[in-house]
Amino acid sequence: MAEDDQRSEAVTTLSEDEIMTEVVDHLNQELLEEGSGTYSIFRAETQQTDTEYVFMLRYAMSDEEAEAIIERGGSPSANQMAGTVTVNKETMDAVYEDTTGEEVFRWNLITGE
Repeated sequence: MAEDDQRSEAVTTLSEDEIMTEVVDHLNQELLEEGSGTYSIFRAETQQTDTEYVFMLRYAMSDEEAEAIIERGGSPSANQMAGTVTVNKETMDAVYEDTTGEEVFRWNLITGE
């Protein structure tokens, strides 16, 4: 079986939930330090077309980060908007853009690269 055929076959087996999990897990691993907050995606904020998913990416700070903000007299905010992740349904290419629309990270959900 050719590599393109294998990739296409693998793509068709990923459900929307699996794609959401892959996106969050990959970004948490690649972009966040151990013990820092976490990224999340909420289904209610997901948009879908025939060709792509657009996920609203949110960031929840760690308890330590929240405590540091409180100690400085601030008020921590839960689940801050971090940007969007667009996933091409056919190729499984994903692009994370921050809230200003600037590309932060690009990878493929199947290959991880």
